[in-house]
Amino acid sequence: MRNIGQVVWQEAGCEGRFVGRNRRIPRSNSVLFCVGRKNLRRLFRMLCCQQHLPIQSRTTQESFLSLIVSSECNILCAMRLLFRGPRYGSVLYGGTAWDCASTIHRMTSTGSHHGTTTISPSGHPNGNRLVAIADVHGDYDRLVEALVKTRLIDDRQRWAAGRSTLVQTGDLIDRGEQDKEVLDFFMRLQDEAKAAGGRVVNLFGNHELMVAEGDLRYQSPVSRRKFAKGDFDIEHGKYGKWIWSTFLPAYIERKVLFVHGFLHPRWLNNGFDALIASAKNKGGALDSLVWTRPTEMRGDEVAALVTQSLQNTNCDYMIVGHCPHHDVKYMADGRLILLDTAWSRWMGGNPAAVAEVTDGHGQKDAKPSITVMKTAAAKR
Repeated sequence: MRNIGQVVWQEAGCEGRFVGRNRRIPRSNSVLFCVGRKNLRRLFRMLCCQQHLPIQSRTTQESFLSLIVSSECNILCAMRLLFRGPRYGSVLYGGTAWDCASTIHRMTSTGSHHGTTTISPSGHPNGNRLVAIADVHGDYDRLVEALVKTRLIDDRQRWAAGRSTLVQTGDLIDRGEQDKEVLDFFMRLQDEAKAAGGRVVNLFGNHELMVAEGDLRYQSPVSRRKFAKGDFDIEHGKYGKWIWSTFLPAYIERKVLFVHGFLHPRWLNNGFDALIASAKNKGGALDSLVWTRPTEMRGDEVAALVTQSLQNTNCDYMIVGHCPHHDVKYMADGRLILLDTAWSRWMGGNPAAVAEVTDGHGQKDAKPSITVMKTAAAKR
């Protein structure tokens, strides 16, 4: 067990990895060749121990080995930091190994009793992940593609992430031609996530605020024909009432602050809870939260405001959408992450970016780490 804890698997792009006593393994080699059958058995035992999975039998271990071998996947191409075990130190594992361990558990578990454990790509048991995705802009097909790739939903487009939280940072709608499909999907996904102990958090974007105010100028003609008159009325409309009653102005989890545009520290004078309670009131902060663009400020000004807002909310990072770029943009020394990559086909069709937050691996006062995953660009 101690030996496998000392195995260092480098991140994607490395020239090789060290295994055991300083043996460098070339990039092209498979998982089986890298660590050998004995170490793979140890890896499986340690996965079971770390994630509280039952160690079933030798047959289960052999199945685990078979799955890795049959996957024919070079694990070096998908390195992800999964956890730091307190006993084993810092360990990097590839997603394929976790897929195999999760599959093994599903094979050996009845799945019918409460408390069934699954393993997520981030290493959290029972799918306790925190994932964020930015502006969807009416592109249902690419939204499903991104969520399937990150294993938040299955191939039937059903919630598959257990107790995880998905944060959508606003602008589900407008510009694209699949607004209704996107809204119906998120309404259903919220219920499915809640039933599984998870959560889908939708944040207000400027486009949700616009339709709530009756401004439909950015709604495509194709999308508009799919809605009935009054669907976006905030008191009685199917979609308007849902948006106004369930969407949040901002959200905090694992010391990460999520907001659509930007959270200026002036709105935090009475604390974050007071901000949320009053944001939708007349003269509240909602307009500022969804319309402010940090990219329109000077870099030193953004850094100062981010520092103050994060201190006032006891957070380490702020993740926003609203500012489309061809790639993820970082400001304020990486503490402000602009996740909107204009990935909707009606915005640019760039690769979609999904941010996953890990919570410091159980270490007291440790900062969370944020991994950004990307899908392929839209086909032209």
